[in-house]
Amino acid sequence: MDVEALQRKQVQFEEALEAQVAQVAQVEDLALKMKQQNHYDCDSIGVKSRGLATRRSRLQQQSKSRHKALDGSLKLQQFLSSSYQVCVWLSERSAVALDESWREATNLQAKLMKHQSFEVELLANRYRLDALTQEAEPLLSEVKVGLRVTELTDSWEALIHNCKEKKTRLQQAYQVNTHTHTHTHTHTHTPT
Repeated sequence: MDVEALQRKQVQFEEALEAQVAQVAQVEDLALKMKQQNHYDCDSIGVKSRGLATRRSRLQQQSKSRHKALDGSLKLQQFLSSSYQVCVWLSERSAVALDESWREATNLQAKLMKHQSFEVELLANRYRLDALTQEAEPLLSEVKVGLRVTELTDSWEALIHNCKEKKTRLQQAYQVNTHTHTHTHTHTHTPT
């Protein structure tokens, strides 16, 4: 059963509990009135009333704890889902950053321009990693979360490094190609 279904059941339980709490309060009021009227069994009624109040209080506390735990589980589930999506995105972008298209001397200027657009896309999506890191802050007590944040940060840094590396190689290949083309073009058209 997923966390959201458990939360719905918890809300239903809390609503039923509140209805019962109202009835318990009426019983406690009745017990208090009986004590004030010096009922012949007021000692026993007082003991039972206090026991009922203790159980009610314990049940309400357990209900609040469960509600809080379910909220935490939902946040963890949402974080892990979001982080998985960002991991997939980072992996896809890493494949682009690691491709060695710069080795082929054709269309280097177009490849360089495409890479510049790629860099802009990366920088525009940095907020996704920042948002996840922020979302993870209250969840860091969970071992999975700390490991995932480290994995995401490391993947991001590797992606940025590979992106810069590819840009440098594309620029170098473009310069070599331009220089070779200019040098060849100059020598073939020199007057004799």
